[in-house]
Amino acid sequence: MTAPLFDGLIGELSALTSSARPLELRDWEDAGRRNLVLQSEMAYELGAGRLPAVSVFLASPGDAVPEGDRAFLLGPDLPGISGNAPYARAALIRVSPEVWENESSLYSALTALKNARYSANPRGYMPRVDSSAGREPVRVSRGALSRGLGFSGVARCYAAAYHRRPEALGVTQIFITDPGFDYAALGALSRRSGEIIAALDHILKDFKMDCSTCSLQTVCNEVEGLRELHFKK
Repeated sequence: MTAPLFDGLIGELSALTSSARPLELRDWEDAGRRNLVLQSEMAYELGAGRLPAVSVFLASPGDAVPEGDRAFLLGPDLPGISGNAPYARAALIRVSPEVWENESSLYSALTALKNARYSANPRGYMPRVDSSAGREPVRVSRGALSRGLGFSGVARCYAAAYHRRPEALGVTQIFITDPGFDYAALGALSRRSGEIIAALDHILKDFKMDCSTCSLQTVCNEVEGLRELHFKK
């Protein structure tokens, strides 16, 4: 596979978050499986109830995602939040070209990278991922905030989790807590990313496909890399 799959979505995300400010990544303890934030210890929850809680995963082998690790923030940082707030986190992974060219294992590599978020456990910051609903709310503890927890430390923990995968050459993360942000547009972008990965899996399984009846036809028509792979198959 030579053409990118997500670069169009990466461009859309960049336009949505053009006013985000850069963060300096700072060390923060990863608590592992012991990272439990009880409701009695919670300062607030990002994405609580019906508030937006969007998670986005995108990847590219090219310059759409730079090498190295970066983080950006749109909205108040964790110490500046006083109650439940809307939330989104986008992860853009620079993937090694060798992995991208290996069509037979690309789906597995992308899935493993996307799931790497489950191994990130910043102390006092407990994601409660609901993959079926596409939500990623987070409980934040009072104790962690008093010790200086901010998105710069959260970003460092997540970057370390992604880099446990050998495919990851760079991790760019965008955290969003701005109440006026267009979370609906970001949610639609996230769903399209998931559809691209599902279409890739469908094509690589080499089913006998009837494009006229396939529910993923629209996705394949929009994404150059999927069309190339489809015609190869």
